[in-house]
Amino acid sequence: GSLENRICFLIETVEKVRLAIPEGMPLLVRISTVDYVDTSEGWSLQDSVSLAKVLKEKGVDLITASGGGFTNVSKDKVYPGYQVQFATALKAQAGIATGAVGMITDAVQANEIIESGHADLVIVAREHLRDPYFAIHAAKTLKLETSIPWQYKRAF
Repeated sequence: GSLENRICFLIETVEKVRLAIPEGMPLLVRISTVDYVDTSEGWSLQDSVSLAKVLKEKGVDLITASGGGFTNVSKDKVYPGYQVQFATALKAQAGIATGAVGMITDAVQANEIIESGHADLVIVAREHLRDPYFAIHAAKTLKLETSIPWQYKRAF
């Protein structure tokens, strides 16, 4: 169907959520930026850019830009940071803050994504599952000052 028909449920949901949350509370949306279907009927990066522009108009503050999920992505297309390009494109073309995802597994990599302006936020969900103290370890790696809860100090 048309882009308008394909995005109408999300847009209606965003409008209702924006009305229900306090003014000033950030509204974040995660989208599958591409579906890796090589047909004209698939969901493309350009579709996501158009969607991101509408979401920004409706009051969305940040989009986390994922991809796939509906089809298998060939293993040669999966590498550390492989979906960062989508966050970069949405940020540049739609003028909205973005969150990057996609095999972001270490502090240096995450910091580089932010420092280079590719995204405004980095999501490291799977790494937090593997290492519940990832944030503390990342801060140490980057030589950042961090406070460890007193209950945990003996462990570090």
